Amino acid sequence: MPKQFISFFFFFVISYFPLCGKNLSIAQFTTAAMNFNIVKDSRFPTAVQTGERISWGAQLNIFENFAASISGGLNRVHASFPVEGIIYRGHGNITGGLYLDGKIQFLPHTGSVVVWWGIRVGGEGNFSQYSLTRLYFFYPALALDPFIEFSHADKNVPWRIRLTFPLRYNFRRDMVFSFSAGIGLSLISNPFARGWEYD
Repeated sequence: MPKQFISFFFFFVISYFPLCGKNLSIAQFTTAAMNFNIVKDSRFPTAVQTGERISWGAQLNIFENFAASISGGLNRVHASFPVEGIIYRGHGNITGGLYLDGKIQFLPHTGSVVVWWGIRVGGEGNFSQYSLTRLYFFYPALALDPFIEFSHADKNVPWRIRLTFPLRYNFRRDMVFSFSAGIGLSLISNPFARGWEYD
């Protein structure tokens, strides 16, 4: 399934190059986020773990409101609070992902700020190590990130700020259930911005 998703992703993006080549632009972004992880082992009660994440990536703007992106980053999940005497061990992740972004303008802008709302969907791979051990494991995740984006009405300003609400369903073999939700902030820079982007 992951291989099929990746193949479809690249086919979908590449197939649009001839149609929108004049509109293509590349942006880079940095994202920092905090999240809460809900986990459930079949042997133990459900618990909550806190975590932080930072990632860097590149975004290919295909249309005014559609983009494809790739990112890599680091994610730290802390040990859970005790639940009935049980503590879920924390772990650190190296994460990579492929995503598609879609957005629409929230309201017609009357000042210098343009507000967008949208969603990012994609797939991620996580290479992890349990804290204080040499136990390594890998798991894929489904990413769903609603967001609110703020850009400048001046077409020559290359900066955008995005408030994100990252949701992850983690396909972990050692857990019956693993889900995370959080809040993050992204800084997007497009040094090669063109006028079409905010028309």
